[in-house]
Amino acid sequence: MTSRRKKLKLRLDRTKFSPISLTLLVLTFFYCYSVFCQTSSVSLDYAFESSLEPLIYNRSNKIHTSIRPFLRSDFNDIFNCDSVYAQQRSVFSKISEEKQHPNFNVNLLSLASGGHNFSDSSHRISEGGIGVGAEFFLSKSLFINASYFSSGAVVPDYFADYIDNANVVPGEGWAYYYNKRYNSHKFTGLLSYSLNRLFTFQIGHGKHFFGDGYRSLLLSDAANNYSFAKLSTDVGKIKYVNLFTALKDYRSSPIGYQKTPNKYAAMHYLSMYFTEWINLSIFESVVWGGKDTLNQRNFDVNYLNPIVFYRPVEYAVGSADNSILGMNLKVSPFKKTHLYGQLVLDEFLLDSLRSANGWWANKYGYQIGVKSVDFLLPKLTLQAEYNTVRPFTYSHKRTAENYGHQNMSLAHPLGANFKEYVGIVRYNHKNWYTQLKITQATFGVDSGVVNYGGNIFKNYNTRTHETGNYTGQGVSNKLITAQWRIGYVLHPASNLTVETEIGYRKSLNELIGENKNTFITIGLRTNLGNRYTDFF
Repeated sequence: MTSRRKKLKLRLDRTKFSPISLTLLVLTFFYCYSVFCQTSSVSLDYAFESSLEPLIYNRSNKIHTSIRPFLRSDFNDIFNCDSVYAQQRSVFSKISEEKQHPNFNVNLLSLASGGHNFSDSSHRISEGGIGVGAEFFLSKSLFINASYFSSGAVVPDYFADYIDNANVVPGEGWAYYYNKRYNSHKFTGLLSYSLNRLFTFQIGHGKHFFGDGYRSLLLSDAANNYSFAKLSTDVGKIKYVNLFTALKDYRSSPIGYQKTPNKYAAMHYLSMYFTEWINLSIFESVVWGGKDTLNQRNFDVNYLNPIVFYRPVEYAVGSADNSILGMNLKVSPFKKTHLYGQLVLDEFLLDSLRSANGWWANKYGYQIGVKSVDFLLPKLTLQAEYNTVRPFTYSHKRTAENYGHQNMSLAHPLGANFKEYVGIVRYNHKNWYTQLKITQATFGVDSGVVNYGGNIFKNYNTRTHETGNYTGQGVSNKLITAQWRIGYVLHPASNLTVETEIGYRKSLNELIGENKNTFITIGLRTNLGNRYTDFF
């Protein structure tokens, strides 16, 4: 057992939730995944969403596809929820029209898998978890849910190295090493209220995603859950989201979850349909550190303004917080084929961009992708995507104000200083589904104390060069992953699925050398959200 694993073992997870999370926990206790045509949210799960893609990406429906998780009310103008859900039993639970409000549902959450790694000396792979949850439908406009899930895993060596360095299980939160397993706990909760067809207000503890791609350079669901308040305003062709979050500044040597400094973020996202086939979204966010020994700040009420740009607010309050701007574009030249892309701007100087001198503060990234739904066959989806982010993007001179949460990026999980290609083929047939995903990434990492701009949690003032910076600088790394999954939905109401995965991973570090892993697993799981293991 390494010294890092000993530290993880001593730091048992004594999680203290925020006041919002505690309130939800007391109110709801449990969470499940039954589906109703309500103000509640559709789960952030690619396998779950894939059966809906022909409806979601039908350009005549004008769904704001880049704002996830979807509200079930997003589909109200497209079809009758009860009738369609009854037909889509491979994804949705059956709805009884006689069911009245209020009502209560409870479900068991479970995960059990085992497999073989053909590369590591131990060879064994296993994962197990159990949880419980419930939903409260108090009325058609008021919905409450919550869940608690605890899991532990025996993972390959490369996975263990990542957890030892980050002190978190990717997307699952704080890790502790006990009984030769990496363990974590996760709480999810939501209180959702629709004032009318225009306004929906939500508070809770969970994740969000802005974008049409597999990755997002604006806000993704790769990091762990966080507390939030969200206001969605939907007027048909225009949808506007205000998102206020409470995050954790968990750096390299934490002293415990309960003593980790708080940080906060406020975001605006405006999605607009100009025509049936062109959707443009504008994004802005600001991150600021909370209370610490030098800075006595909590949530800044100046950022509660729901309509103004944050940069003028920053200057008005004399602040130099971390602001990020971005946009998302989706163009549908054909009925079932969609081109999409993102641009994220942290800082830049136009003259320096024109001179192409590699100035460190030209911090930006972009995404280009294509998705084709019902390609040749019904429910066959093809997707290809390219992502790249310049060095030092998302980082800040005050490390508490980086664009991250619990040692993971709030955007792309690779952080910055990378180029990545993604290819995905998905197919659904009744209760069966299968997916093949291949990724290839090139990125630069730091050497010793030298900061090359890939680690967004470092102070950008520790940079090595003012100019001459380029994407992929530093110690060169290449990563290739391939995952093939096939599964069958046993119980649609809880999305209980039996799944087999065959995976391949190859990494090449110019200093350490090559590492290869091939593995196979089979398991049983309920709907637990997206889990990313293809970036390390």
